[in-house]
Amino acid sequence: NKSKGFTVWCSDGYGNDGWHSYEGSPTKEFDTTYATKKEANERARYLFQWKNPWGLGAEEFEHNVYGSTNKSTKEGMVTYTVTPDDSTTWTVAVVPDAAFAYLDNATRTRHHYDRKVEATPRSYSYSCF
Repeated sequence: NKSKGFTVWCSDGYGNDGWHSYEGSPTKEFDTTYATKKEANERARYLFQWKNPWGLGAEEFEHNVYGSTNKSTKEGMVTYTVTPDDSTTWTVAVVPDAAFAYLDNATRTRHHYDRKVEATPRSYSYSCF
């Protein structure tokens, strides 16, 4: 099974902290597949900082969210993770496209973090940035 590129995925959920309900690791949601590792790593950083589940801009995110980690595999693919106090764990990572389907709890359903949600009197309106 030959890889076509590099897939960016993200997850947001509580770990097994003994306090919040825990039903296993959070779903790893598909973002995008890129032809190059460089493009995938750039998208991962953007998604991690700008499209975080708390709705913080990159500067505010860096200032207010402590303890984020940035790891890189020996193949040069990045993983970003942060768990603010009393909050969920936000993870964004890059894997070879062929490996994504084998990740624990992975889904090809695309996440919603880069959609703008606007409340209207009777419904919500979604639009991509």
